[in-house]
Amino acid sequence: MLKPTPLTLLALTALVSSAVAQCVPNPNQDLESAGLVEPQFVKRVYDYQFTTKSAAGPAFPSGIATQWELSGGKVVSRKGSFLDTGEETGKWTYITQNNLLKKVYFRELGIREGHDQYLYNQSQQPVRINRYSKSGTLTEYSTCEYSKNTVALTRYLPDTKATAKKPWLPDSKTVFTLQNNLLVQQSTTPLEGTSLQNASTVQYRYDDQKRLVETITTLSQSEEPPQTVRYAYDQEGLQHLAGFEKVEYTKDARGNWISRTVFMADGTQLLETRKIEYVKP
Repeated sequence: MLKPTPLTLLALTALVSSAVAQCVPNPNQDLESAGLVEPQFVKRVYDYQFTTKSAAGPAFPSGIATQWELSGGKVVSRKGSFLDTGEETGKWTYITQNNLLKKVYFRELGIREGHDQYLYNQSQQPVRINRYSKSGTLTEYSTCEYSKNTVALTRYLPDTKATAKKPWLPDSKTVFTLQNNLLVQQSTTPLEGTSLQNASTVQYRYDDQKRLVETITTLSQSEEPPQTVRYAYDQEGLQHLAGFEKVEYTKDARGNWISRTVFMADGTQLLETRKIEYVKP
């Protein structure tokens, strides 16, 4: 089984401990989880690259460089580019108002382009997410419903059948269960308009410091056993796949790392590098 890259891990496991976080992305999530000292003084983090070096010697670079633009310590855009051609793999621009994420404009190479719009209730909880195409057509939407310990996210897609009686069909429903303000379970169920094949359940486990240490993913109607992924933390308090022996950092004058290497017990080395531009005083 392929090991996920650090950025994939951040996207999947750097969970924010609040109900609202299950319906609205956190643009700063990648950088917060990777560790960034005094982000309010950072203008951009760029040329992030990831390389896997096997125990046998060959290196496998990701071939993509990632960049984040910041303003006032908050990420306002993120993009990826192919190293060989410079062509963008994707770009996301985040629009906030009164500390609430209102829109995310996205462009993903060869996949889709448009924007997401977030609508909130009087308690500043997101209750609906509209997705529009580049031309402004509503292509799907999701609703968020809240109870004491759960958040239910239901996705709707247009009914394209010739005999369609309703313009929209529920595609899937994901129920997030929280305990002590931490996400402990995520269950996704296919519905009548579904694009999903299997229901799935993810369980999250934490240590005494409320740090994520294990996820267990189970797929229904699958012969595969549940997939367990374990995590551990280094001397900087940052998360990695469990099974590493040590992590070596090289830092700049501000105390931010510009390269780090994770040495796994099986001899694999995971190398990350990045450059940081600071706001001029």
